[in-house]
Amino acid sequence: MREGVKVGDLSVEELKALIKEVLLEVMDPDYGLELRPEVEKALLQHPRVQGRSSSTCGPAPPWQNTPQPSL
Repeated sequence: MREGVKVGDLSVEELKALIKEVLLEVMDPDYGLELRPEVEKALLQHPRVQGRSSSTCGPAPPWQNTPQPSL
């Protein structure tokens, strides 16, 4: 979003996009962030994750870039 723009200067679509972005940030402060490859590798090698298979253990760990729900 453009810095220093007044709400009254936004189009309806720009305002909706801004509201959606803020809601996602509030619901998930890590929204849009990615782990460095070495951190993801370390997490996947953690003993609590080792031996899990995605077909038997439910959803993937949250750090594996699962898609965000749309509003």
